[in-house]
Amino acid sequence: MFGKKLRLPVSYPADVWALGCFIFVLYGRMGIFGTYTPGHDGVLAVMTHCMGKPPATWWNAWDKGEKHVDDDCDYIRNGKAETKAAEPDTIEGRVLKRIPEHRGIISNPEEKYMVSQEELRDLAAMLQRIFRWEPKTRVTAEELNSDPWMQKWGVPAKEAMEEGLRKEAQRVREAPGLV
Repeated sequence: MFGKKLRLPVSYPADVWALGCFIFVLYGRMGIFGTYTPGHDGVLAVMTHCMGKPPATWWNAWDKGEKHVDDDCDYIRNGKAETKAAEPDTIEGRVLKRIPEHRGIISNPEEKYMVSQEELRDLAAMLQRIFRWEPKTRVTAEELNSDPWMQKWGVPAKEAMEEGLRKEAQRVREAPGLV
């Protein structure tokens, strides 16, 4: 959002950011910075509220920033700071609160929808390392490979999915009359 205006290059840290957004959508069934206020300014307001102020050059490049958040990163509604936001105001808060809500775990606690608190905490810790304003301070793709969430939850889930696909392909190959 600031890249074009400040002529910042797009590189691998943007891929890591996109991966974090994708993982949250898979778990939470909505975007981590989802907003009812359309447009870049609404999304930037949510990001600022969750992550704190962007670097000064970025903050100064945001023409309408002061109309959306104040210096304490509180939302501005009807010209006044809204210190009690309805949404969680940190990455961790969004993971720990939104994911259970949006998966139906609170209203319909079926086992198949459950995500353990340990997994959510590991996910929150990883996303906090991903969602950093400055690309150079973000975790790298290589570092993500050894992240606790990846090792305990991501890699085993990928392997289980691959095994399931392998078994299904074998079943189809062995089914009479299908090949």
